[in-house]
Amino acid sequence: MSDSRQIKDSDVKPIIFREYIGVVISIGGRGDKHPFNPASKVEWPYNAVNSLKKIMQQYNEVKDPWSFNIIDGIDINYEYITSDGGDFSSGVGDVIKRLKEDTDLSVDVVSIAPSKPVNSKYHTLFLARHDYIDWVDYQFYFETLKSKDEFKNIFLSLSDVYGSKKLLAGASTDPDDAGKISREDFLEGVIDLLDAESLRGIFIWNANDSATPPPNGKPFSFEIKAQELLTKSG
Repeated sequence: MSDSRQIKDSDVKPIIFREYIGVVISIGGRGDKHPFNPASKVEWPYNAVNSLKKIMQQYNEVKDPWSFNIIDGIDINYEYITSDGGDFSSGVGDVIKRLKEDTDLSVDVVSIAPSKPVNSKYHTLFLARHDYIDWVDYQFYFETLKSKDEFKNIFLSLSDVYGSKKLLAGASTDPDDAGKISREDFLEGVIDLLDAESLRGIFIWNANDSATPPPNGKPFSFEIKAQELLTKSG
């Protein structure tokens, strides 16, 4: 959904009733307009936790022991980080820890989204808070990869860093990312990694672009192919 639309709990509820589907709040965003560079290292974590907690409590139903969360967790997706790795790790790590330990929220999922330009800073964060991080959504579409083998080799190297049980492979349908890694190479690499039991899952950016494909294309065709591979492997 576009940034201009305000998403209400009534929009999200029909989605979460479907099996194996969760909803998270993404912090950060695409592009360099809002990099991670807080004016106050002390106030930012406090304000971030309070804001996120308020949003989650507005969405989540807390009526009885069997009630469910509409918001399952958060995704850290700062593509541009202008502060140093220590500040990023300390500030974001504090937010992750406090949300995960807040018994009023029951945050089930925390994911981070590193890419090549900021991988070292995300790695510092991961080392500090790996016990609280459930998924690592690595954005391969920040790199120009010419073959499935190049994609696989990078994935396996990252598995040594983040652990194969948490690492997900990310692809993009955004036209701005065209030419980075072909869909064919990505899917063929996914097949090989699944056959080797080295891949737990994937994620695909961006739903808006997938919903409006090029002429003669079908909506969400890439996602459907990827999902078929994952379900067959299971």
